[in-house]
Amino acid sequence: MVDVTGTGTVGLRERKKARTRAEIRQHALRLFLAQGYEATTVQQIADAAEVSLSTLFRYYPTKARLALPYDLESLVRDAFDSLGPDASVFAAIHAAMRTSFDELVIVDDGLSGDDARLAATLAQAREAVHGEMTGAVGLFAELIGRRWGRDPHDTTVQAASGGIVGVGIAAWTADRDLGRDAALRILEVGLKGLEQAFRP
Repeated sequence: MVDVTGTGTVGLRERKKARTRAEIRQHALRLFLAQGYEATTVQQIADAAEVSLSTLFRYYPTKARLALPYDLESLVRDAFDSLGPDASVFAAIHAAMRTSFDELVIVDDGLSGDDARLAATLAQAREAVHGEMTGAVGLFAELIGRRWGRDPHDTTVQAASGGIVGVGIAAWTADRDLGRDAALRILEVGLKGLEQAFRP
């Protein structure tokens, strides 16, 4: 039977996109481990995955995104989209960040950390991820501004967004170095404090 609705074609297209995205990241991680994060170029990753640079950047706008196991922007936007009319923006952000901790692994945790080259690669990748998270200030400002009915460049909106990113980085670092319980405490206490300070 012919699919006149086109839904089968759409489903196939989405599966191909998901497969391409996964394959690109798989090749990226292999190269990061083989020759180091800094030494690996996006052109090398594209060549290994047999895709063009434009295709790679369509899936991963920055090299650091390849070291993240999830799409931070989509995670946050989905949390905001699910907000009820009376829900706090900080409650949505807390839910999004807490969910992300279950997937926050840059590379296989079973790999030995004794290898100096591997340790350096992990450190470089984590630093890049920190930079990527810092860049999320604009994303939070856009979403919070819309929720509060303010301009994203409003001083209060910018301050709240910067505070959220700071709490997120602190919790993510704690998750890697101090354990999950410490990370979740930082996340909960930090966001509650911000909510009290920036209640519109």
